[in-house]
Amino acid sequence: MNIVSMVLLCVASNVDNLSAAVALGLRSVSVPPLQNALIAAATVVGTFVAMAAGALLTQRVASAAGDIGAAVIIAIGAWTIVGGWDRSPTARSTSPGRGTTLPTVRAPLSLRATVGLAAALAVNNVITGVGAGAAGLSPVWTALLSGLVSVVFVGGGDRLALSLAALLSPRRAGALAGTLLVVVGVYELTT
Repeated sequence: MNIVSMVLLCVASNVDNLSAAVALGLRSVSVPPLQNALIAAATVVGTFVAMAAGALLTQRVASAAGDIGAAVIIAIGAWTIVGGWDRSPTARSTSPGRGTTLPTVRAPLSLRATVGLAAALAVNNVITGVGAGAAGLSPVWTALLSGLVSVVFVGGGDRLALSLAALLSPRRAGALAGTLLVVVGVYELTT
C-alpha cells in the first residue's frame, strides 16, 4: 500500500468536488451534512468498485498491468489538463463583481440535486479508480480515503467560495487535478 499515491490520487479525484462546492457557495447554496455524506458515499462506492475492477484486471493481464494502470492514470491526467483548458471561462461570471455582495441567506442543496451531483462527481473517481486498482493501490483504503477527502472538500468548499473563486476556475481546477493524476501515474511507474 503506497500512502503517497493514495493521497495524491484522492486529492486529484476530488478537486472537482471542491470546485463544485465553491461554485455552489458562490450561488448561496450550502451542502448540509447529510448531502455531503451522500456525495462521499457515492465517491467511496464508485472508487471501490472501479479499483476492484482494476485489481481484477491486474490479475488477468500479468505483471505489466501495474505499468498499464499507471499509464492509464497519466493519460487521464493529461486528458484532464487538456480538457480543463478547453472549458469555457464563463464559469467565472458567477463570481460577484466589484461592489457586489453575496446574499447572507443560503439555501440547502436539495436531495434530488445531491443525487445528480454525487453521480457526476463519482464518475471522475470511477475512471481514475480503474487505473489505480490496476496499479496495485488498495481498493478499500483508497476508497475510504477518497470519501474522507470528498467530505472535507465539499464541506469546506462553500466556505472558501470567495477567497478561492479566482484560483478554482474550471480551467485551473482541471489543470490541478490532471497534474496530480500525472504525478501519481509517473510515481507509480517509477516505483
